[in-house]
Amino acid sequence: MHADSMDKLNQLSRFVVESRYSDYPTSVVEKAKAAILYGIVIGIGGAPSRPVSKIVAALDLLESVNQSDARRLFDGRFCSVDNAVIANGALMHTRLQEDAHPAGHIGVAVLPAVLAISEKEVKSGADVLASTIVGYETALRIGRDHAADASSRGFRTTSIYGVFGAAAATARLMSLNVTETENALRLAANYASGLREFVNGGTEEYVLHAGTAAQLGVRSAAYAKAGITASRETLHGPAGFYRAFSSTDKQYDQRLVDELGKKYEFMNVAMKPYPVCQFHRGIIRGVIELRKTIDDLTLKKLQIHMHPFEAEFFGVQYKGPFEGFPQTIMSASFCAGLAWIAGEVSYEGMNRFHDPGINGLLNRIHVVPDVDCQRYQPKLYLTLADGQTLHWREETPQDAYNLNWESAIEMVQVISREMKIPEHAFKMLVDNIKLLDDAKDPSSLIDLACELVGLVHCQTSS
Repeated sequence: MHADSMDKLNQLSRFVVESRYSDYPTSVVEKAKAAILYGIVIGIGGAPSRPVSKIVAALDLLESVNQSDARRLFDGRFCSVDNAVIANGALMHTRLQEDAHPAGHIGVAVLPAVLAISEKEVKSGADVLASTIVGYETALRIGRDHAADASSRGFRTTSIYGVFGAAAATARLMSLNVTETENALRLAANYASGLREFVNGGTEEYVLHAGTAAQLGVRSAAYAKAGITASRETLHGPAGFYRAFSSTDKQYDQRLVDELGKKYEFMNVAMKPYPVCQFHRGIIRGVIELRKTIDDLTLKKLQIHMHPFEAEFFGVQYKGPFEGFPQTIMSASFCAGLAWIAGEVSYEGMNRFHDPGINGLLNRIHVVPDVDCQRYQPKLYLTLADGQTLHWREETPQDAYNLNWESAIEMVQVISREMKIPEHAFKMLVDNIKLLDDAKDPSSLIDLACELVGLVHCQTSS
């Protein structure tokens, strides 16, 4: 164990505790607002989810006392912090369309913690934004150079790094000092968990990954504030986090605090235009664009060339049978087939597991690992029944998928259409987040989010 590794974790903890809201660049604050709007809106779009309703029912079985520390968006109920963060994490994660980064979908762990603790502690809007920023930045810096290794072993990056983000955000909101915050992050390393096997099973446990990471991150901060300690080498030691979740002895913290407070990894967080694995956004885009150029949609063969890491990732080459959403979101062939048949990819479409049109195309669609493809830049080779061939390659710059205020507003429009709620119903939520810097507490923001989820429930039950 190198002393400089422990010093780096100390520096990261100082950033969490001591960075001032007034020091954050305007672009970073705007990014935080976009992340909050985007995360809540995606949660609104997840309101009809059956897995979330099951989780809420289970939480209510376990909570015998009617606590009133925080609210869960699913039904607006006041409940314990534990209950709220698990339920809100599940709600924001169920569509799998949340914000994205190679180190995971961090917002679905950070934002539930921020909402619950800021409500319990009656924190200002500026505190909400600051804790969001330090939560994302902490998780992404811990995970950015380690994620590919952990993913290849079957671990879920969203939850194994999200727990650090939730711990950091909570530490900020609960006014932990630097030593306590550093200890909270070490404790969080003990709670990192989540497996990718759900992709093969088509099962629902993935929905719990986000809320559980948020819950355990919150608890880590509370334990640290109460004086519980963890080994100084928990993150970097020979039996620590990086080694346990890795296949090599590589040192993964080399860039942990590079340009900390000056250059934000948070700024690299993207949005997901479709409720699918982010690897497939270019595939869908390409299929839809090619589809528009032809009259006869009789497909003979489609070859999808992808970077080998993506092509060989869990579930990407799966062609059925499909029984669950986790299988379709990872299947490049299903995503391409749906785009070809429907000309669009929606949450409803991704649940068309037994659609004969889509399934009838799957044996004509093939994923090819290609070392000449860059990450997120697939190439498509299409052959039609008449022998015509068409080529397409993803040349859209990465920043076109950047999560910003404009893309968050676009997602408002998407969810408005899908949930059949007038777009103007979202206006107060949008305005509230735009002016969050000046808010005295998060109560009106949470009120509005609960109201919109309620509208979705009314719409889907009618």
